[in-house]
Amino acid sequence: MTRKVVQASRASSGNANTDRNPSRPGRNLVRILAGLLLAAGCLIPLRIFPVRHVHWHGTRLLEPRRVQPRIAPFIASHPPLWEVPTEPIVRELMKYPVVAQAAVRKRWPDTLDIYIRERRPFLLVRDPEALKLLDRQGVYFSLAQGYVQDTSLRPPIRTSK
Repeated sequence: MTRKVVQASRASSGNANTDRNPSRPGRNLVRILAGLLLAAGCLIPLRIFPVRHVHWHGTRLLEPRRVQPRIAPFIASHPPLWEVPTEPIVRELMKYPVVAQAAVRKRWPDTLDIYIRERRPFLLVRDPEALKLLDRQGVYFSLAQGYVQDTSLRPPIRTSK
């Protein structure tokens, strides 16, 4: 006597989920992520989204066109916006005595926003060497050091001895 062995296929069992291999869950997710990484790897060297615009905010004393050459090395090679280092630009801006605070923000797709909070002159002091401004925190700064554009500010003048 021969026995007939009847095997049921998984598809005929009515459960389509048993078709997947339980030892490899998320196989499609891995494929999608690998494809995205490959696409990103191809796009990054293309230098898309270079910095095309620099917008200055909060500059009354500081003249942006004279400060621009100091930050130009960071954007001169037209790197993509995500490769522009913001911290060195802030450090460069903080070298100006008229700058109290500086911040650099990236705005997609191609703009750097530079925010400056300038020292506010409280007193104009006549020194033997030059005229200097004094802010409320007691920090001296001169107009020449800050590449000042607006000289209409006329705080009270005192002569130091």
